[in-house]
Amino acid sequence: MDKKYSIFKYRYICSECGKTIITQLNGIVDKNCCYTVDTKDLVVNLYSNEDVSYANATKFINGTYELNISRQTMYLYNYNKTDEYLSQKEEIIQKKLEEENIESTGYIGHDEAFFRIIVT
Repeated sequence: MDKKYSIFKYRYICSECGKTIITQLNGIVDKNCCYTVDTKDLVVNLYSNEDVSYANATKFINGTYELNISRQTMYLYNYNKTDEYLSQKEEIIQKKLEEENIESTGYIGHDEAFFRIIVT
Protein backbone atom coordinates (compact mmCIF):
# COMPACT_ATOMS: atom_id res chain seq x y z
CA MET A 1 0.00 0.00 0.00
CA ASP A 2 1.18 3.49 -0.84
CA LYS A 3 4.11 1.74 -2.55
CA LYS A 4 5.53 1.00 0.92
CA TYR A 5 3.74 -2.15 2.03
CA SER A 6 2.88 -5.20 0.01
CA ILE A 7 -0.79 -6.02 -0.43
CA PHE A 8 -1.65 -9.66 -0.71
CA LYS A 9 -5.00 -10.67 -2.10
CA TYR A 10 -5.76 -14.21 -1.05
CA ARG A 11 -8.00 -16.55 -2.97
CA TYR A 12 -9.85 -19.22 -1.06
CA ILE A 13 -11.75 -21.96 -2.86
CA CYS A 14 -14.26 -23.88 -0.77
CA SER A 15 -13.62 -27.62 -1.06
CA GLU A 16 -17.30 -28.43 -0.56
CA CYS A 17 -19.15 -25.98 -2.83
CA GLY A 18 -16.31 -24.71 -5.03
CA LYS A 19 -17.12 -21.05 -4.33
CA THR A 20 -14.14 -18.68 -4.66
CA ILE A 21 -13.62 -15.90 -2.12
CA ILE A 22 -11.01 -13.17 -2.70
CA THR A 23 -9.76 -10.69 -0.09
CA GLN A 24 -11.77 -7.46 -0.37
CA LEU A 25 -9.83 -4.21 -0.41
CA ASN A 26 -12.79 -1.93 -1.18
CA GLY A 27 -12.60 1.27 0.81
CA ILE A 28 -8.85 0.89 1.37
CA VAL A 29 -7.43 0.95 -2.15
CA ASP A 30 -9.21 1.81 -5.39
CA LYS A 31 -9.00 -0.73 -8.20
CA ASN A 32 -5.75 -0.49 -10.21
CA CYS A 33 -4.21 2.02 -7.80
CA CYS A 34 -1.01 1.81 -5.72
CA TYR A 35 -2.06 4.39 -3.12
CA THR A 36 -4.67 4.20 -0.38
CA VAL A 37 -7.88 6.21 -0.37
CA ASP A 38 -6.55 8.05 2.70
CA THR A 39 -3.55 9.26 0.70
CA LYS A 40 -5.82 10.48 -2.10
CA ASP A 41 -7.98 12.31 0.45
CA LEU A 42 -4.85 13.91 1.91
CA VAL A 43 -3.94 15.28 -1.51
CA VAL A 44 -7.40 16.77 -2.07
CA ASN A 45 -7.50 18.20 1.45
CA LEU A 46 -4.10 19.84 0.92
CA TYR A 47 -5.23 21.52 -2.29
CA SER A 48 -8.52 22.72 -0.85
CA ASN A 49 -6.75 24.47 2.05
CA GLU A 50 -3.42 25.62 0.61
CA ASP A 51 -2.34 27.46 -2.51
CA VAL A 52 0.79 25.54 -3.49
CA SER A 53 2.14 24.17 -6.74
CA TYR A 54 1.87 20.48 -7.56
CA ALA A 55 5.67 20.23 -7.43
CA ASN A 56 5.87 21.65 -3.90
CA ALA A 57 2.89 19.62 -2.70
CA THR A 58 4.48 16.48 -4.12
CA LYS A 59 7.75 17.21 -2.30
CA PHE A 60 5.87 17.87 0.93
CA ILE A 61 3.74 14.70 0.87
CA ASN A 62 6.57 12.47 -0.35
CA GLY A 63 8.95 13.84 2.26
CA THR A 64 6.48 13.77 5.14
CA TYR A 65 4.95 10.34 4.48
CA GLU A 66 7.95 8.71 2.76
CA LEU A 67 6.00 8.06 -0.44
CA ASN A 68 6.93 8.27 -4.09
CA ILE A 69 3.89 9.94 -5.70
CA SER A 70 4.56 11.65 -9.02
CA ARG A 71 3.42 15.19 -9.73
CA GLN A 72 1.09 13.88 -12.47
CA THR A 73 -0.56 11.46 -10.03
CA MET A 74 -1.09 14.32 -7.56
CA TYR A 75 -2.75 16.33 -10.31
CA LEU A 76 -5.05 13.46 -11.31
CA TYR A 77 -6.11 12.74 -7.71
CA ASN A 78 -6.95 16.39 -7.19
CA TYR A 79 -8.71 16.71 -10.56
CA ASN A 80 -10.85 13.60 -10.06
CA LYS A 81 -11.85 14.06 -6.43
CA THR A 82 -11.96 17.79 -5.75
CA ASP A 83 -15.59 18.40 -6.83
CA GLU A 84 -16.86 15.60 -4.60
CA TYR A 85 -14.73 16.79 -1.68
CA LEU A 86 -15.84 20.41 -1.97
CA SER A 87 -19.51 19.40 -2.21
CA GLN A 88 -19.22 17.40 1.01
CA LYS A 89 -17.42 20.30 2.71
CA GLU A 90 -20.13 22.76 1.63
CA GLU A 91 -22.83 20.48 3.06
CA ILE A 92 -21.02 20.31 6.41
CA ILE A 93 -20.64 24.10 6.52
CA GLN A 94 -24.30 24.60 5.62
CA LYS A 95 -25.40 22.23 8.40
CA LYS A 96 -23.23 24.05 10.95
CA LEU A 97 -24.63 27.40 9.86
CA GLU A 98 -28.17 26.08 10.28
CA GLU A 99 -27.35 24.61 13.71
CA GLU A 100 -25.99 27.96 14.90
CA ASN A 101 -28.86 29.89 13.28
CA ILE A 102 -26.47 31.94 11.13
CA GLU A 103 -27.72 33.30 7.82
CA SER A 104 -25.64 32.18 4.86
CA THR A 105 -24.00 34.84 2.68
CA GLY A 106 -23.90 32.49 -0.29
CA TYR A 107 -20.11 32.49 -0.37
CA ILE A 108 -18.97 29.26 1.24
CA GLY A 109 -15.41 30.45 2.00
CA HIS A 110 -16.71 33.59 3.72
CA ASP A 111 -19.30 31.61 5.70
CA GLU A 112 -16.68 29.09 6.77
CA ALA A 113 -14.31 31.82 7.99
CA PHE A 114 -17.16 33.65 9.76
CA PHE A 115 -18.27 30.43 11.42
CA ARG A 116 -14.74 29.73 12.69
CA ILE A 117 -14.58 33.19 14.29
CA ILE A 118 -17.95 32.82 16.05
CA VAL A 119 -17.42 29.25 17.29
CA THR A 120 -13.87 29.72 18.62
